Amino acid sequence: MAVPVSVRVEFADPADVVRCVEALLEHADAIAQDAPLLARRCRAIADQLGDELDGLPVPSGIHRGVSRETGSRALTD
Repeated sequence: MAVPVSVRVEFADPADVVRCVEALLEHADAIAQDAPLLARRCRAIADQLGDELDGLPVPSGIHRGVSRETGSRALTD
């Protein structure tokens, strides 16, 4: 049985959001084989965070794009 959970997170620095998105995408890749539904949810959360970044300035050294591998938004150095 699924239990709905709602969480609000505020980041003071856009770079923190970028690090969080990167960590979620890495985690999703690591668990994709054994837990595909959880991996999909991690990617969805990363995409939601990425959508919130769209209106913010991009931290230096970060490039936005779409991952060829997963189709998810990629934030890379």
